[in-house]
Amino acid sequence: MPGSSLLEKWNQAATSAFLPTGENVEELLMLINTWSRPVQIELGPSGSRSVNGPFEAMIYLTDLWPNRSGLHFIRARNACKAAVAGRKNPEDARSEFLAAAKEIQDATR
Repeated sequence: MPGSSLLEKWNQAATSAFLPTGENVEELLMLINTWSRPVQIELGPSGSRSVNGPFEAMIYLTDLWPNRSGLHFIRARNACKAAVAGRKNPEDARSEFLAAAKEIQDATR
């Protein structure tokens, strides 16, 4: 392919190998983005879990969270969603997730 840009070559190779192309690569990288340190959470009878990044946190907040109405839950859900979408720093989402986890711990004492 004489004269093809590197991005065009990548997109063609990625398409032929069923890999994400162009902007979708950035979206995929945001999904697998991890935090500097995992967050250990205790969710009652389901036990202790390690959450490694905003995408995993969204799964826990959406599917496993015991109280989906607290202020910190809402802030954590919004921050993690924004981090997955690339609109917020993942470490800021981690801070919000930690606050939500503390909110759950305080409510169960």
